[in-house]
Amino acid sequence: MKRKLRRRGFKRPTYQGQPCTPYASLGPTEPIEMRVECDPSPVRGQPKDPPWRSKAYLAWVRALPCVMHLDCPGTIEASHHQREGHGSTGMKASDERAIPLCSEAHRRFHRTGRIGRRSAEGTRVFIEEVIALQLKSYPRPIPDYVKARYPDIWRGEGG
Repeated sequence: MKRKLRRRGFKRPTYQGQPCTPYASLGPTEPIEMRVECDPSPVRGQPKDPPWRSKAYLAWVRALPCVMHLDCPGTIEASHHQREGHGSTGMKASDERAIPLCSEAHRRFHRTGRIGRRSAEGTRVFIEEVIALQLKSYPRPIPDYVKARYPDIWRGEGG
């Protein structure tokens, strides 16, 4: 059985028989016209290009030699790398950001964040150069939205 809840001891405040609110002293007001200037392109919520997923590209990357040990006899993996400031934890990078690393080099990269004896900045630059070289030499067509992410690679080619 439900009990009816009643508010006991609550009485709306009044002053001389009129309801008293925090805005009662303002009196009647006229409508105010508000004009807000804002940028039409919102910073958040803009549609993003989808990540490029291509099994054929990953198979092609796995066929390349390891970028850390060029004569590595181990299994080559397509190691995905986020750009600095892009992506977030738990989000896999787009397939165009994959570079060939052997299993040992891939584990070492995740442990140290470096490829070979390069500094952290040197590793970042090296990865960007490898990705640019791979995209440029990939034998199949690459989608335009992926090309738009790397305008310096296709400068002067009309594509």
